Amino acid sequence: MRFASVLLAISFAAALVSGCGPRMTEQPSVKPYERAMPAMPKETAPTAGVAQTPTAEQVNGPSNPVAPIPENRQTGGRYYRYYCLMCHGEDGRGNTPVGGGYVPKPRDLTEPSVQNKSDGGLYRAMVTGKGHEPVLAKTVPPERRWFIVLHLHSLAGRR
Repeated sequence: MRFASVLLAISFAAALVSGCGPRMTEQPSVKPYERAMPAMPKETAPTAGVAQTPTAEQVNGPSNPVAPIPENRQTGGRYYRYYCLMCHGEDGRGNTPVGGGYVPKPRDLTEPSVQNKSDGGLYRAMVTGKGHEPVLAKTVPPERRWFIVLHLHSLAGRR
């Protein structure tokens, strides 16, 4: 038994020395970070760089740069349905199967405490609010956020 294990070790060492064994370092492989990444599509939201979120001091300052015209409200509704509907529901009250699984539960967007916020306050709460921070900041592109703020004001009558 001992002779067999010694013989096996000697034959293995001879195979390695003679070049018959596997050469793991010479196999083709994928080398991460060795090539440049393609450019990001222009519809995606950046995850680094200058913050697009108003600070607490700026909450009352920024007004919505998107005009409250019917076309923009429709666009805001479309973006709301795409990004927010699953958790907050069509009526904005947060009573959906998806939203019910979160702790804390999604905010009722028809509450006066939400509806009385300024546009800047809604914008800030949308991207830094409890439960989803910082997911929406990375998911919703900055140019779509103000449209969603317009739509949030239309939820007030659904209470």
